Amino acid sequence: MALLAKAAPDLPDPVLDHGHLAEEPARAYDALRETLVDAQLLVDHCQTLLRHRYGDDYAVIEAAPLLDAGALDNDGKILTILLSRLGTPLRAFDRWPLWKELGTKLDIEPMRAADSG
Repeated sequence: MALLAKAAPDLPDPVLDHGHLAEEPARAYDALRETLVDAQLLVDHCQTLLRHRYGDDYAVIEAAPLLDAGALDNDGKILTILLSRLGTPLRAFDRWPLWKELGTKLDIEPMRAADSG
């Protein structure tokens, strides 16, 4: 992931076109991922978990190394580079960025929390 973090600043920002990742950053991210063995291994493993007949239909990614590498910097560029290979990034609402930070209120009863908004 260190190579990904090093290369990410030189790539286009994750600009959206009609709510989806624009073509230029998508092509640049694809080209970078093809050169990074660790990133491709992670993507391949996740695709197996998500799509294989005997897969688990879900994947959990340990995000600490990504976050330590600045994965949320520059509008989440590192996360977008990695995860855009697994699915199509989209923005659900125009007023929200592609990556929306979720807040947590630790002072309320857990069962009273109802949503992410």
